[in-house]
Amino acid sequence: MNIANVNELNYFLDKYPSVSMMEVLMVDINGIIRCKRIPRSEFEELFTHGIKGPASTVLLNVKGEFCDELNKADLEGDPDRLIKPIKNTLSYIPWLDSETAQVMATFTELNGDPNLSDPRNILISALDALRSLKLKMVVATELEFYLIKPGNLSTPEPFVSKIPGTSVDQSGVQYAMPEDLWDQDKFLDDVRSACECQNVPMTTIPQSILLVNLK
Repeated sequence: MNIANVNELNYFLDKYPSVSMMEVLMVDINGIIRCKRIPRSEFEELFTHGIKGPASTVLLNVKGEFCDELNKADLEGDPDRLIKPIKNTLSYIPWLDSETAQVMATFTELNGDPNLSDPRNILISALDALRSLKLKMVVATELEFYLIKPGNLSTPEPFVSKIPGTSVDQSGVQYAMPEDLWDQDKFLDDVRSACECQNVPMTTIPQSILLVNLK
């Protein structure tokens, strides 16, 4: 596992000395990011030894509830494991008013072995098996999302742009329309700026729904 060390933390704090909180981000089995915030007084503990937390955090369902199908007896109750930061994921959060950082994290056993409740560790095991066959893994990633119309709609509706030169809504999403990108220029520039700040390898933004290609 690529676990970050305290040298990475110290380098980051030299660059962002006013950071007072950190979001520790853990990805669950559904790809939903779960988070806990820690104060600056716990930063060094996280990067030196890890902090404790229930590994069942990554076994929640999409509603944030513990899955009834899982038998807690098989998990020996719900004991704490260690949460440790992932190398090269510590970054500043530019969109918050508070001086806050965030870091991706993984669960380990108390002795440092990978915890198999964490889907990250299952993926690592799968990759190791493929590497043993001398296979090269290539992943193409992109971020697809909708902007939602404002208001208290019972069912969220995707935002659609206007027909160019009018105040009339498009009948649906138009593919590769520059005017649609112009309408969202401020938002998209904020996305670009945040990606640069957080070292996210953003490349192209085509207009279909809204799509950000990553290296």
